[in-house]
Amino acid sequence: MTEKKTTTQLSVLQEILRELKNHTSLLVGYETKMQPRIISQKPIGPVVKTKEELQEVLEKAAKEVNETPISSKAEYPVPAEYREVVETILNKEFEIRCDPLSDKPAFSFTIVVPEQYSNATKQHREMYGGDLRSKVINYAEGTNGVRDWTQKVLDNLNPEARTKISIAREQVKV
Repeated sequence: MTEKKTTTQLSVLQEILRELKNHTSLLVGYETKMQPRIISQKPIGPVVKTKEELQEVLEKAAKEVNETPISSKAEYPVPAEYREVVETILNKEFEIRCDPLSDKPAFSFTIVVPEQYSNATKQHREMYGGDLRSKVINYAEGTNGVRDWTQKVLDNLNPEARTKISIAREQVKV
């Protein structure tokens, strides 16, 4: 009787061991799937060995960035309705840019404030290539979004600049 009981217990233990091995292999499979994979072992940029080499690379990169001109010309055409809104609220001296965004149904709308109306510091204008007032506007907002942003830009300018803008706008209409 004890021999039969021992045989039964042994077969139960063997079954448990087999299931445990199956679960262990599944866990190992999950573990290997979760490990990060190295895409490339090539360095992404210059390899430097000393602080001096690093400093040279950083200075060279900074020089390249500082020498890159900032274009004031629009790369995409501006819809006539947007131009009309800006000329009505501000005047014809203000440049505008519309750049579509690739990741959402919207565009970046930028108003370039002429220097005579700007309340930005000289350092700010030099750093950013002018007094740029930008906002992302959804296509659904369209002309209304442009109108709201243009009005906010006007409201943000000092009273003297707003008066000059109004006078220049009236002189153009006549």
